[in-house]
Amino acid sequence: MNPINQFNTLWMQSTEDTAQANEIRCREALNQLELQVFEERQCHWRRLNHLKSVVVPLILEIAHQELPSSTNYERDLLTLVRRLVPAYNMRRMVHARVVAMDPWFPAGGPAFPAAEDVVGVEAPAEVELFSSLLGLDHLLNWATEDAVPVAL
Repeated sequence: MNPINQFNTLWMQSTEDTAQANEIRCREALNQLELQVFEERQCHWRRLNHLKSVVVPLILEIAHQELPSSTNYERDLLTLVRRLVPAYNMRRMVHARVVAMDPWFPAGGPAFPAAEDVVGVEAPAEVELFSSLLGLDHLLNWATEDAVPVAL
């Protein structure tokens, strides 16, 4: 089609017809733009859902299998994400979600299973120190004393 007559406006003689045709074209263009914005937003949410529900759990599973005894978990996790996600523009987004969803990341890595991790050990010296500072031993003695003083 000839670009001069792209919108078929050469046949119109009056300015009223031209203005009305321009308004119709503007409304159609805005409707098309609104549809494109909706599709773009819908695609954005689908992408985030896929990232959270598929990609990040897979990367975390790989990280927890390959890095169980890492001494520098943050650096090793970043190296793993760089290896698994070669595209730079996606790597930052994936790494941010992995860090946010990784239960090991705030602790600096995996917790090593040992009895001391689960059972709290109470040192007797600490109990004696705090009871003497707070006067708990005197309080317990006072509470267990007889209500009526014994006459001498």
